[in-house]
Amino acid sequence: MKGLSMTWRQLGCALLLAGGAATCMAAPVDMPDCSDNDFGAFFSAFAKSEALQQSLVADPLIEQRIYPGRKQPRVSIRKLTPEQRPSLALLQPAKRAERGLVVEQDGTRQMVLRDSKGELLKVYTFTRGQCWVLSRIDDWSLEGFFTGRKEKVAGELDVERARVYEGLGRAGLYDNPGQLMNAALNSLLSAAGKGNNEAAVQAVILIFSGEAERLPDSTIVQLLESAMSTERDAGAMLAHFVCYGEEYAENLTCQNPGKALQALQQSAKLESPRGLVDLGYAYEQGKLGQQDNARAMACYQQAALEASGYRDSAVDGIKRLNDKGLNEDPSQSCL
Repeated sequence: MKGLSMTWRQLGCALLLAGGAATCMAAPVDMPDCSDNDFGAFFSAFAKSEALQQSLVADPLIEQRIYPGRKQPRVSIRKLTPEQRPSLALLQPAKRAERGLVVEQDGTRQMVLRDSKGELLKVYTFTRGQCWVLSRIDDWSLEGFFTGRKEKVAGELDVERARVYEGLGRAGLYDNPGQLMNAALNSLLSAAGKGNNEAAVQAVILIFSGEAERLPDSTIVQLLESAMSTERDAGAMLAHFVCYGEEYAENLTCQNPGKALQALQQSAKLESPRGLVDLGYAYEQGKLGQQDNARAMACYQQAALEASGYRDSAVDGIKRLNDKGLNEDPSQSCL
């Protein structure tokens, strides 16, 4: 039995070394079945076992980290000796639960560890030989970037962190930029949760861009509803969304005209050119249950007073109503 036991240990060492591991004194007692192609099951065992985390690591281990720079973050890539390896303790289920971390499989050989605030983001890449071996860690975490800084506005640092992540995601530094854009989105959601309405609007814009995770419709509505008390375009965005989702509005029927009308009126109240033009068009066409050319003219005229990307649409609306014989009425208001 002793001879057989030594044989299995020698075989385990051979598998580790062939897979790229640095050293091997003996195979860990919890060595997973490396013949199994289930990467998720392997990682589950790897995350729980300190012995596997010490054994199934390439030498050298490649690490990419991000550091603060004067104008933009610095990215550093280095080869780590066994003595330089970072701790893998956060992969352990108990540690993840303690810090509210989530681990997700990305493809067939990567695991992503992240939090819900956009502060921590680590990508673990494994290569497959006789067994899976951790070969690279990309640490995109920004949790220490703003140490010592105080916020003048609630969520200000979350918004700045989101800006950094968006810049990194669009810089082509990572083959899956969606992970960085999701971290940006989580940062904006963290700011929105602190009452930062501008961040709530930015979060919705990022969602609509398709660069980050698509959140449920109810979350998008909630973000815009909370923001439209202070953010000029939030009401107009909400009106379009509750009417048409993310579809183009031409020739479509509004699914929630009452809610859309209230949202546009709030946007117009804050003198949003977009809200004024959209409300004017709704009145002109009767698309939200109220047809009123006089109000439409007043909305267009108010929108035309401000230099914006919606001024041409406002002028076009005024011309259409002029062609119908409607003239300016100074006593008529948009609202």
